[in-house]
Amino acid sequence: MARVFGFLKPLVCLVYLAAVIPQSAAAASSDFDPTFGAGGKLTHSVVPGDDTAFAAALQSDGKLILAGRAYVSSRYQSSVARLNSDGTLDSTFAGDGDLWTSIGSTRDVSYAAYVQPDGKILVAGITDAGPKDDMGLIRFNADGTLDSTFGSGTGKAYYWFGSPGSSNAHAYAMAVQSDGKIVIAGDTETGGTQDFAVIRANGGGGLDSTFGSGGRVYTPIGSSNDTANAVIVQPDGKIVVAGQADNGGAGFDFAIARYNSDGTLDASFDGDGIVTADFGTDDQYINSIAVRPDGSILAAGYSQPGSVEHVVIVRYTATGALDTTFGVGGVVNTFAPGGESRANEIALQNNDKFVVAGTFYDGTYTDHFVAQYLASGALDTSFDGDGMLITGAVGADEHGEALAIGPDGKIVVVGDTYIGSNYDMTAMRLVGEPQLVPVPPMLKPTSSIVRPKLGKTRAKRLKAFAGTAGPTDEVAKVEVALRRVDRRALRKKRCLWLRNSKAKFVRTRATGKRCSVLHFLPASGGATWSYKLRRELPKGRYELSVRVTLTNGSTQTAFEAANGNYRLFTVT
Repeated sequence: MARVFGFLKPLVCLVYLAAVIPQSAAAASSDFDPTFGAGGKLTHSVVPGDDTAFAAALQSDGKLILAGRAYVSSRYQSSVARLNSDGTLDSTFAGDGDLWTSIGSTRDVSYAAYVQPDGKILVAGITDAGPKDDMGLIRFNADGTLDSTFGSGTGKAYYWFGSPGSSNAHAYAMAVQSDGKIVIAGDTETGGTQDFAVIRANGGGGLDSTFGSGGRVYTPIGSSNDTANAVIVQPDGKIVVAGQADNGGAGFDFAIARYNSDGTLDASFDGDGIVTADFGTDDQYINSIAVRPDGSILAAGYSQPGSVEHVVIVRYTATGALDTTFGVGGVVNTFAPGGESRANEIALQNNDKFVVAGTFYDGTYTDHFVAQYLASGALDTSFDGDGMLITGAVGADEHGEALAIGPDGKIVVVGDTYIGSNYDMTAMRLVGEPQLVPVPPMLKPTSSIVRPKLGKTRAKRLKAFAGTAGPTDEVAKVEVALRRVDRRALRKKRCLWLRNSKAKFVRTRATGKRCSVLHFLPASGGATWSYKLRRELPKGRYELSVRVTLTNGSTQTAFEAANGNYRLFTVT
């Protein structure tokens, strides 16, 4: 494990940290990427006061979103910056590359960020818009202006539990479903205790009435103080939320809850939808989760035996049991020599390895901590010799708060560093590993693959959609999306997607008279798959699309008749 230090070089409002990196013909995965910032690191001062990046999101064009907070006008406001792929500020965003805004009057912080397929940017966190703290959600257009089609026409929305002002509600994580609905997780005070809290909003920011009670769900898990720090939406639409739960005064335990798409707890997950884990008498916290292609769940955070923290990673099966093929009994403990460590975020690589990022404390200063693991849970010694990298500026505190891995395998870690008398946003990029070239899923374009064939089909003859996919030994799941082609609905910017096997359809919003987000339903089987309808389809014109995901995570998304995963037909 190497400790790499940078040296401060002020450049007006953009400050680069030049890293001392051994030069070699072939860069190691833990080396800093010299094409980013200066030597792979940079800091950015949004305002003269404190700035911190708590979230990172990569755009499809390689640009990087940093979201967090900035101390402006004697209070914290939500802050967003966008960097070009080389680390320079993107002047096409908000005029100079960064902005700050608020929903409330005294405190706003963003803890999560997401870039929509249309380029719009969502940030979620905490606001004091009401008498107490609320969950806050803001959407920006791609140019950094507030999206007037979101919220109440301001680009902003906030959510509470109970009645307005009756309790605090905090958002620490966000995930976006394939249909564009937004899931936010955190905590709320209900009946004098702090519980898991989840809300789901539709694409316009209004609460989704099909989820929980009017779009809200809260779940008591421990005896008093429970907090959700992470959320992810599985491909089947189920929602996984993770954090910690008070175990009755003896500390905090790992806690995970899985919900059905309607907000009810999923009984197929450990019998009641909730899993807690106590690995001793110390405190344990989950800060981040990831779902692997096989449905197993990785949870990363830290444990605090006595006063010394260390990274803890746990893997659960899709049914909520500890995966005993991972680490020791499903648990991996990572002790960084010479100090304390914690994992703040976990991210999967497509070669079945994974990375965690967080902080390391040597008793004097806090530094960035990055570790890379094999699928088994063992540290990957090809990463900096022992699987761990600790890096920081000399004589300054730094924190690694969030992590993102690009399609090229490069590892981006964001957070903050203490410069002079204030914290500034920090970003660094490591070379990472070349990712596996995905083997594209196959759907053979023969008449037997997808029924019905092109043309007209009588409703009574349409009993099922069926086909085969490949490579046969690598198919993880198959999904179908059936859209009713209704020109009148498209003119009204609405898309009609099959919702269930009862031939019921759900409406979603179209963009530019096009349905950009497909509404998928899981098919049964694997290499040989099928989807059966329980009722006849109404007469009309339809488009059927099939999506295949392989165990390596690659997905077939080019819906064309030539690929065998797309059909246009008419029901008469």
